[in-house]
Amino acid sequence: MERLFRQFFEICQLTVISVSQIIGIVHNIRRRQQNEAVACPIALELKESTPVRRNPRVWERRRNKTFWEELVERHFTENLWLQHFRMTRPTFEMLCGFISPDVAPITGCHRPPVPTQKRIAIALYKLATCTKYRVVGETFGVGKTTVHRCVYAVCTAIKEKLMQRYIRLPTVAEANEIGYRNSLVHLVPQIYGVLDGTHVPILPRRKATAITLIAKGGHLLFSRPLLMTVSSAHIYRLYDRFQVLDKDDNGVLRVETIDFRSFVRILAHFRPTEENRVREPNASEPLNSRNSKLKFAFQLYDQDKDGKISRAELLQVLRMMVGVEVTDEQLESIADRTIQEADLDGDGTISFEEFKKLSKTYGSVFTVWLGPKPAVVLSSYTTLKDALLTQGEEFSGRYIYPVLQKSTEGYGVVGSNGEQWKQVRRFSLTTLKNFGMGRRSIEERIQEETTFLQEAFLEKEDLPFNPKFIMFNAVANVICSVVFGRRFSYQDKDFLFFLKAIDGYFNFLSRPTGQLYNIFPKIMNHLPGEHKKVFADLEKLKIFIRNEATSLKDKMNPDDPNNYIEAFMAKILKEKDNPQTEFHELSLENSVMNMFSAGTETVSSTLRQALLIMMKFPHIQEKVQREIDTVIGSHRTPCMQDKQNMPYTDAVLHEIQRFMDLAPIGVPHTVIKDTEFKGYLLPKDTVVIPLLSSALSDPTMWKTTDSFCPENFLDENGAFKKNEAFLVFSLGKRACLGESLARMEIFLFITSLLQKFTFTSPLPLSELNISPELCSFGRMPRPYQISVLPKWDWCPELREYESEYTMSTPEMSCEVDSKIDHLFQPTLYIIVIIFGLPANCLALWAAYLQVKQKNELGIYLINLSVADLLYIATLPLWIGYFLHHDKWSYGKESCKFFGFIFYTNIYISIAFLCCISMDRYLAVAHPLKFAKVRRVKTAIIVSLVVWTIEIGANSAPLFHDELFNDRYNHTFCFEKYPMEKWVAWMNLYRIFVGFIFPWVLMLFCYQGILRAVKDNVSIEKQEKAKIKRLALSLIVIVLFCFAPYHVILLSRSAVYMSKPFDCSFEENIFTSYHVSLALTSLNCVADPILYCFVNEGARGDVTKALSTVIRFFTKTRTQETLASGSLTLETPLSARKLNFTKFSTYNTELTILRDDSMQLHMLSIKK
Repeated sequence: MERLFRQFFEICQLTVISVSQIIGIVHNIRRRQQNEAVACPIALELKESTPVRRNPRVWERRRNKTFWEELVERHFTENLWLQHFRMTRPTFEMLCGFISPDVAPITGCHRPPVPTQKRIAIALYKLATCTKYRVVGETFGVGKTTVHRCVYAVCTAIKEKLMQRYIRLPTVAEANEIGYRNSLVHLVPQIYGVLDGTHVPILPRRKATAITLIAKGGHLLFSRPLLMTVSSAHIYRLYDRFQVLDKDDNGVLRVETIDFRSFVRILAHFRPTEENRVREPNASEPLNSRNSKLKFAFQLYDQDKDGKISRAELLQVLRMMVGVEVTDEQLESIADRTIQEADLDGDGTISFEEFKKLSKTYGSVFTVWLGPKPAVVLSSYTTLKDALLTQGEEFSGRYIYPVLQKSTEGYGVVGSNGEQWKQVRRFSLTTLKNFGMGRRSIEERIQEETTFLQEAFLEKEDLPFNPKFIMFNAVANVICSVVFGRRFSYQDKDFLFFLKAIDGYFNFLSRPTGQLYNIFPKIMNHLPGEHKKVFADLEKLKIFIRNEATSLKDKMNPDDPNNYIEAFMAKILKEKDNPQTEFHELSLENSVMNMFSAGTETVSSTLRQALLIMMKFPHIQEKVQREIDTVIGSHRTPCMQDKQNMPYTDAVLHEIQRFMDLAPIGVPHTVIKDTEFKGYLLPKDTVVIPLLSSALSDPTMWKTTDSFCPENFLDENGAFKKNEAFLVFSLGKRACLGESLARMEIFLFITSLLQKFTFTSPLPLSELNISPELCSFGRMPRPYQISVLPKWDWCPELREYESEYTMSTPEMSCEVDSKIDHLFQPTLYIIVIIFGLPANCLALWAAYLQVKQKNELGIYLINLSVADLLYIATLPLWIGYFLHHDKWSYGKESCKFFGFIFYTNIYISIAFLCCISMDRYLAVAHPLKFAKVRRVKTAIIVSLVVWTIEIGANSAPLFHDELFNDRYNHTFCFEKYPMEKWVAWMNLYRIFVGFIFPWVLMLFCYQGILRAVKDNVSIEKQEKAKIKRLALSLIVIVLFCFAPYHVILLSRSAVYMSKPFDCSFEENIFTSYHVSLALTSLNCVADPILYCFVNEGARGDVTKALSTVIRFFTKTRTQETLASGSLTLETPLSARKLNFTKFSTYNTELTILRDDSMQLHMLSIKK
């Protein structure tokens, strides 16, 4: 049932999101139509057509210059200026004169920069019209990132130049004095002086990450770029929070509507403190990378998954791995020896614990079989260093496994040996190192790509997404820029095919088909399968590279190459007369293929792992962002020179690579001659596998090996500390060729993203698994969804002042322990549904029968049952909410609606309980005096009045945001700690008007009933005692269900409003509050029992209804039996008469004993 409810509301939520996106698309279309409507009349008047665009360069977008250059500058009237920019042309020129030096573009770019006046106009147009960044870019003919930069630059210039010149910022003492003086007038303190915002009303779009506050007349202004930073440890959408204050729902908060205390309290939720930071999980359950590898290997042998490796299972796997060159007798000998060595308990099988001990038996140099070919494995840092560095020349050969041989044909850097490898590697290293001498350096190419990556992430800010595709595109584009001299659009068809082919190649290697090809290449070449398509796609890639090389060859300058292909072709031309040259077209194609295959998946996977770890540990993300803000700032593009001043960021990035352990076994080597190593003689061409993972997890080299710990690369003073065991890029002559490029990409991409964004997970942090998945060739990050929130940091002075100001206010964010929700409330609500739903349905039927007999009491009972049923209808959602650990996943509007029904029906039930008590009191104490009042029509009018008053009095939450996120990624619904001011006042109304007043009235009514019954001598003592017990039971049950909740609610509201608020009070009272709130649900079970089933008349009605249903089904079965001919209807006449007599007596009893009030009424008349 819970899963059905969750799926239903997820579908509803997706429907709402789709509708909102369609509405946004329609809005953008209408905006474009308005721009065309302005442009067309002027173009017709001038009889000019749209100018033909020049052919753009390969990296440029097509720019539309009609709007600004043709329309605005030449033909805009004053009204059009006011409509589009909210200021006149003279005001615009005056503003340009003030801030132009600060907004002027940086020269030296690869294309003509946007003029200064146009940059200012772009920013003002965006701020004045609240148009989306993409639409603004299309209107002015620039990219969305350019619009961002223009807005940032203009707002920063206004803050740093105009505000400093025309607005004197008060000191803290002056601000407190201004705040106190203005709070006496309109409760809005003056913070930074007066700023006339009437001419530029900046309106943010819905669901923006910041809020605009404009107090016309000049009291307070927070513009989107001028708002303080949202702390990276507290990821929230500020605009959704401030909708609570925007009572007119127009995006502008005025002095008349703003509640400044609520505003400051909401901001307090985003101020990080040492106490509320998210800390690293308990190290009692470390992520043991070595343990996970052993489990993977153990499961490979354990075919029947019984937790034991038998001799038959071991033989089966060995036969599959070794192949046909080893006899069955040899395999059985190996299996028997292995079982004998590892079987410690003597049961003939190998358990997992025994398997782990076996892995330590063979030391740091041992042999494994790669199909029919043996390979020597090197383990531990010292062994790897001795082999790859000390004896690097001997171990410099490359093992060309069949898949690599097929794809590279023995050419390139990765798939070659000997002189071919030496010459091409030396040339590639020199070329990559020399880039930047008189031309664009590799660092500049990466910096250019970071802007497109930021833009791609910004487009995904509304919904969670998988970043794999975007990261893969960005990394591949860097290599394209280095190799081809140009980048590709993320939607380019050739580029997408290029990436798909590379991704398919890596997937092929990680699947069993790739391993089969490496073991049986000759057989697989004659069989159909996936490998055919993979190799065909690789051939298409080589054709693409060949075509690109041909196009570059015609226009290149051999003396001044601009990219890797031009440099390689220049080398080919230079050595065309050398018959021994290793530089030719095949070598070029495969070298380029090597750069893509080795540099895309590896770096993009590392970047994805970095984002996953940043989500898992928000406190690490916040610390990195703080270092970025300190060293780089919010505007300047990061560069590699910043790295030496950012030790913590550098340590985090190194630890990400160490923890990920992307290539645990490295790329296989061979020895180029007979070599003696560690007492072993390795023949020439012996395959050597460097176990890089052993160095990255060596406990003698690292502080912590099994968990993520940036301190592995930091010394006692917090400075970055190198570690020789960091062999992510291998070691020696065969170390990764693109190591320097990969380091630049990882640093620049991650710092650029964290400079502009904060990343959160749509899942609870406890459900994020940061341990990579094992595959045949490495370890890859697990698939995940990420949420992106832009990070704005344009007014540090305001943030500093806000922090000082809110420290003195009573409203601060609190942390609560919600464990009580996860068990007690769902259990109690399930019990209420099981008993309360059928009981209220039966009570509704009994009340309906009373209404048919013109009894006004039935009207009140119907309304009471309807209120209880509405309350019960919301309980499944609250059960799911609590079972998901305080995570409301049904949307903001559903939280408002169902929370409103839940809390409103509590007070509607209390109101109708009061109406029932008053009706009984009038029937017993004043039966004749108020006989005309006690009618059905009067009861209907009273019921309508009750529903209207209660709905109106409790409707305030419908106009406020009731969803609240905390730092643990909980999404609370109708729970804010501490409460807001309007909530406190509303609680006081509910307590005194909704509970205390009705309860006092009920006490008065039942006291009058008991007095009337006591004075009536015609009522027997037993009846008096019964009525007394019933009245006392009603009072006690109402107290038990509602009094604890309202007492605690009164305490919270009183403490909040009477003294400086202390979060410890909320934390201590949280459990009691939720227990008392759950007790109110018991009223839904008690109401039908006390007001219907205790009453004999109501019990009779229910019995009659049930008997009618039973007779209907009995009659149906009887007719079916008669139709079959097995029985005849021969009931004796005497029996029929007896049944008629019983039925008449029963109806007479029902008429006389209709309800207690009727009995008392009759007794009062007799008296």
